[in-house]
Amino acid sequence: MPRPPRFIDATAEQLLQLRVVSSHQWLLRLIGAAAALAALTLALSGQFSANLGALMVSGLVVIGVLGQMRWPDTELGLLGPLAIVLAVMARPQLPLWLAAAVGLLLLVAHMSFAAAAMFPVHGVLNRSGWSLLLRAAGAAIGLAVLGSALVTAAMGVVLGPWAMLPAVLAALALLVAMLPRAPLDG
Repeated sequence: MPRPPRFIDATAEQLLQLRVVSSHQWLLRLIGAAAALAALTLALSGQFSANLGALMVSGLVVIGVLGQMRWPDTELGLLGPLAIVLAVMARPQLPLWLAAAVGLLLLVAHMSFAAAAMFPVHGVLNRSGWSLLLRAAGAAIGLAVLGSALVTAAMGVVLGPWAMLPAVLAALALLVAMLPRAPLDG
């Protein structure tokens, strides 16, 4: 059997290299998995962890995390956070610190898997890429902490129906701020 030309060998080798997952990708995926499993551990902590529901929640989270470890942008990734949030909501007594910690861990897991899905699988982030990623993550975590503090502060305040107006206006402002903008022609 004749040997393929060198060009085909070189091209095939380059295509095979695209399938290699870089160490930076594994780091992002492992951070996401660790954060999701830590959120699961907190959500099922205490007496709440010894029942069939906890086993089902754990199974869903493991399926979601394994799916995201293989394909960071898969829809299977919705299973884990959804199961964890439902488990937290089902707790009879929910301390504020537990809800905040689980929420923060789920945010870290989401950001990590989202970054892994956004960057090329074989790519390596340089210093400026890590800096940009960490600044964006820091801003998102800071805004989440600020929003949580505002909600916590407002928990004791009794608001009337008029409070719906500023809430709807704030939601609309957030929607407008997040919409993509058309490039300026000039």
